[in-house]
Parts: sequence; C-alpha cells; structure tokens
Amino acid sequence: MASNEPLMTSSAAVSDSLALSVTGSINDEDEPLWKSFPGRNRFYCNGRLMLGCDVDQFLLSNFMIVLPVALFAGRPYLLDAPGVVLSQAAWELKAGGMLLGGIALGLLWTVALRDPGVIPRRAWSAKWDPDADLAYQPLLPEGWRRFHDDETGLPYYFNEAENETAWEIPQWCATCCVPRPPRSKHCAACDNCVDLFDHHCPWTGTCIGARNYRAFLAFLCATSLAAAFLDAALLYELVKADEIAARNQLGTALYAWASARPVAACLAAYLSFLLLSLCALLSYHLRLPAPGGAAN
Repeated sequence: MASNEPLMTSSAAVSDSLALSVTGSINDEDEPLWKSFPGRNRFYCNGRLMLGCDVDQFLLSNFMIVLPVALFAGRPYLLDAPGVVLSQAAWELKAGGMLLGGIALGLLWTVALRDPGVIPRRAWSAKWDPDADLAYQPLLPEGWRRFHDDETGLPYYFNEAENETAWEIPQWCATCCVPRPPRSKHCAACDNCVDLFDHHCPWTGTCIGARNYRAFLAFLCATSLAAAFLDAALLYELVKADEIAARNQLGTALYAWASARPVAACLAAYLSFLLLSLCALLSYHLRLPAPGGAAN
C-alpha cells in the first residue's frame, strides 16, 4: 500500500501533559481516552495513575524492599529474643534502616508512576488534539511504500526516491506512525515509542526514558545505600556478638553467629547479594555519557 501524504509538520516530541490527555475526553459522552490507549500500560483510579505492563514484577520489587526492612526492624522481638530491651543505639539503627527503606520505596513508586517519555501514536493523539484532522491518519512518510515478504510475512519498505528497500524506515515508527526523535525507540514490552529510551526495566514495571531516568538513578542510589546500611548493621552485630575473642577463628565465630541467629544470617546474605547487584548496575549507568547517555 502506497501513501503519498506529506509528513505532518506537528512535532513528535513527548506530550506536554500525557496524564491530562489520558484522563480527558472530547465530551462527556465519549469513552475516556485511557481506555483506548494503544499501549500495554495499566491504568488505575479512573485513568489518573498509569503503570507499565509488568505490574506483577513491580509488586515483587516492593516486597523485596519491604521484607528485609521489616525483618531488620522486628527481628529482635519476633524471632531472636522476645522481650529484649533495645538500647538507644539499636533504636537509632532501626529508625535509620526504616527511613532509608521508605525513601527507596518512594523512589520506586516515583519511577513507576512517572511517564517515561511516551510519544503518543498519531491516531490516538488525534482524539485529544482539537486541531487534529480526525480523518487524516498517514501510515508512512512521503516516498515510502510498504510490502510484505511472501515467505515470512514480515513487512519491508521501499524508498521511491533512492530506489532502495529496507526493513525499517529511518527515524520513523511504522507502528505509531510518527517520526522518532534521536535515541527514541519503540518498546516491545510496553508497545510504546519512548523518548530517549534507555531500557525496559521489569523490576520497576515500566520503561526508563527521558522523564524518569533521573528518578531511576536516584532509586538505585537510595536502594544501594539502604542495603549497605542494613548489611553493615548486621555485620557489626556479628563482630560484637558475644565479644569475640582474638583467639577465635572468624569461620568459627561466623558459624556460631549464623547458628544462633539464622534469620539475621540469611538477611545479611540476601542484602550482600542485592548490594553487589545494585552497585554493578549503578556503576554501569554512572559511566554512561551524561546527561544524555542511554544504555540502549
């Protein structure tokens, strides 16, 4: 199918207010726009909250943050030594751990709820743009034709001006029918074009792009700091446990501590693994060229 329609002059930049466009409608009798949103995002509270497509893994991330903080705060009362009286320093450590865990959890929700930089599809954006021609829905830029391979059924494109074929049209998304800004990409998971697409993060449940990349870095930093703080507090407990004498070997002392406090030992091992993983991911992103670096 050929299309000689000229490329629309309207910008393909990210909508200035995607949230408003999702919750609004042309009139009260129309279906709310969030119900016809073409991507795989999940909407809640009548379209006022938008999450990515991986909601289950996002909830798992919440559990992975809340559980170690809750165990760290309630372990002396629930598991190790019921009825124990904590010192002022112990209360301060637990308060610090809960504060850092709360900050990490808040930043996780900030990343998940913030628009990553979705570029609305042309056909859908025409529903909330009063200046758009609802009957005008171009499929391809001027001079391009779309065909389908007989064997695979996959689409390919022919450039009439240069007399060349290509699997993709440069700087153009054939799914959204919009020109793509530099370093934008159509996410296969969320089924959206995202400005400055970095990657799709299943742990936050959404894409990481132009509008939530800084919040994602802040989340990595806060979660790494919380894991380091909790892990250090548990390891300090190991060092101080029973006032380990210099003659005792570290392996023997570690085994005795883990046997007496199995929950604390498992928690320390989990936090150590989490800390190493987060630090590796954070160092990778910090090495990217700032401020416009992208992992993709």
